[in-house]
Amino acid sequence: MKETPNLSSVNFRVGAIYDLTSDVSVYGQYTTAQDPAGANYLLVNANQNFNLSSSRQGEVGAKASFDGGCGEATIALYEIRRSNILTQTGQDRVTNVGSQMSRGVELSSNFYITPQWRMNVNAVYTFARYGFFVDPATGLNASGLRLPNVPTWSANMWTVYSRPADLPLDIAFGLRYVGDRSGNNQNTLFLTG
Repeated sequence: MKETPNLSSVNFRVGAIYDLTSDVSVYGQYTTAQDPAGANYLLVNANQNFNLSSSRQGEVGAKASFDGGCGEATIALYEIRRSNILTQTGQDRVTNVGSQMSRGVELSSNFYITPQWRMNVNAVYTFARYGFFVDPATGLNASGLRLPNVPTWSANMWTVYSRPADLPLDIAFGLRYVGDRSGNNQNTLFLTG
């Protein structure tokens, strides 16, 4: 008899914000979630049943406004833990990952240089690793290794100029930096930033 997966869940989010001053606030939140174990069910065999994946996320941070409200800055520290996740391990094969974890810090700022000219910048550091993960098809033990395609460092800068010469138009320019990241589960191939 085929086992039926459990697809029901109860989740919650709790958080708090405290205003240190009229321009500076600190916050914290904790969230749980459950979703389908993987998005690509075309790769899952008909006799495979997977329970929902589960995740827990905690975040603390601070937000501040400056220059008379023309700018704002945020710092956030977070940790995300997920378990029971499907990941692609071959061109036509997926397997269940026991768990994975990411933690990091993000710094961001948005400000108006003039009433029409806005600038957004951010930088992110991410430490992302598999928890327990042994690929049953290959025997690869990736426990503790870096997750593929997750850069340790990334950064963005965007600038937008709205309504030049009073035209209904925005002119935008952006730069993006993506740091070194693993190209496979074995961490034997790296993509350089």
